[in-house]
Amino acid sequence: MICVGEGEKVMLATHLPTKKLLAVKIIQKRPLLHYYSHIILRERRVLEVAAGNIFLNHLYATFQTKDHLYYALEYLSGGDLFDYLMEKGRPDLPTTTFFAAQLVCGLQFLHSNGIIHRDLKPENILMDRAGHLKICDFGLALDKMCGKTATGEAGTPGYIAPEMKNGERYNAAVDWWAFGVILFKMATGMSAFDRNNQLTPTGQQLLTKSSYHHNFISKETWDILKQLLCMSPAERLGVNGHIRSHPFFRSIDWVELEAGRLGAPLLPAPLLDCPLPSGTQVNPVSSSEAHKTPIGSEDQKLFDGFSFINPQWNSSP
Repeated sequence: MICVGEGEKVMLATHLPTKKLLAVKIIQKRPLLHYYSHIILRERRVLEVAAGNIFLNHLYATFQTKDHLYYALEYLSGGDLFDYLMEKGRPDLPTTTFFAAQLVCGLQFLHSNGIIHRDLKPENILMDRAGHLKICDFGLALDKMCGKTATGEAGTPGYIAPEMKNGERYNAAVDWWAFGVILFKMATGMSAFDRNNQLTPTGQQLLTKSSYHHNFISKETWDILKQLLCMSPAERLGVNGHIRSHPFFRSIDWVELEAGRLGAPLLPAPLLDCPLPSGTQVNPVSSSEAHKTPIGSEDQKLFDGFSFINPQWNSSP
C-alpha cells in the first residue's frame, strides 16, 4: 500500500483473469461530500479521455461502494521520474530528448481534448517496464477548456507558471511552463526555481542571458528552455510555434514515437513486475466508517456517473 493523502491511498492488486498487476486508488467518500465530489467526477472524465494516448496513465475501470470510490489503473512498474532523477541524476542528452518528446505527445493530446493538467511535475510522471513515460494524477486537471481560460492557483511550488501565480487568467500555457521546468531539471540536474518560484542560481545563470555561452548544455537545449520558460504565455513555446520542429527534437521520429515503435534508451529496474503470490492475504480496505452514520441516498447521488468500465479493455486489462 502507498499512502497518498487523508482519505486516499493506492494499493497493488492482481486482476485475476489475466494475472496482471493493477494500481487501485481508493478514496473515502465522506470528505468529498460538500466540496470535492465535482472534482472527482472531472478526474474520472479526464482519465476516460486519457485512455486514447499511450503517454498517459490508463484507466481500466472505476467503481464504488457506499463508503469508497475505486480507480483501477494501469500499474507502471518503473517508478516515477522524480525517483529516477534522484537515483540516476542528470540523464544524457538522448535520454532527455526522448523523455521530453514523450511528454510533448502526452501534453498535446490533453490540450487538443480541452484538458489542462495543472500539476505536471516529475512525481506525476511514471515509467513503464519498457522505459516509456506516462503522465498521471489528473486530480487538479481542468476539462472542457478548448478556447477558454481559467483562474485559481493549483499545482506545486516551483512548477507554477507566473501568470497563475500572479492571479491572472490562464490557459494550457501553464502546462508548457511546468514542462520547461521539468526539462530544465533533466538537462542540468538542478532546479530552475525554488519553492517560492524564485530563480535558483543555476536558473539565473541560464535563463537571464541573452546569448548562448554555456558548455554543460547544448545551444539547442538552452534555446528551447528559454522559449518554454518565457514569462509571456502567449509567446511561450508549446502555445506559440511548433515545438516538435524545434532543433532540440531533430533526432525524434514523431510518427514512430507516437506509434510506440521507438525503444526507450534504458530499461528501469521494476518495483514489482509479476502477479502477487497466490494466497496473498487480503485485508479490508478500511474500517474507519464502521461506526459512523451511513452516507445518505441524497449524498450518494453526488457520485452518479462515477462508475465506468473502459470498453477498450473489454472489462479486463
